[in-house]
Amino acid sequence: MVMAEAFRSLRRQKVDLSRRGNAGDCLANPAAPWNQGIDMERTLKQVRLQGLTGNVQFDHYGRRVNYTMDVFELKNNGPRRIGYWNDADKLVLIQDSPLLPNDTTGMENRTVIVTTIMPLMRNPILRN
Repeated sequence: MVMAEAFRSLRRQKVDLSRRGNAGDCLANPAAPWNQGIDMERTLKQVRLQGLTGNVQFDHYGRRVNYTMDVFELKNNGPRRIGYWNDADKLVLIQDSPLLPNDTTGMENRTVIVTTIMPLMRNPILRN
């Protein structure tokens, strides 16, 4: 959703996103920067939307800010919310939820979804 919103914003600003020649080719030797990369980086940092994980926005370094995510403990009787994580407080555990010993019996052949937050990285596509 973030990339789609950034592209929509650039299209509204009438920024030409087309590639010419080998511009934006990371495999070129040396790498060929995409001239609109700076515009894309700026626009990505300005994205603000409500996603599945709540508020999605970034600071000027490209790190996600102003968000809260629930932390769950997964046991054989299902997930249980044990706290939350946000950019200000970091990990906050709920006091009335004692952590149970790590028991993985019954977890075989189950699908577990793990979410990771990756900061925007500097790379040849986004740099002039």
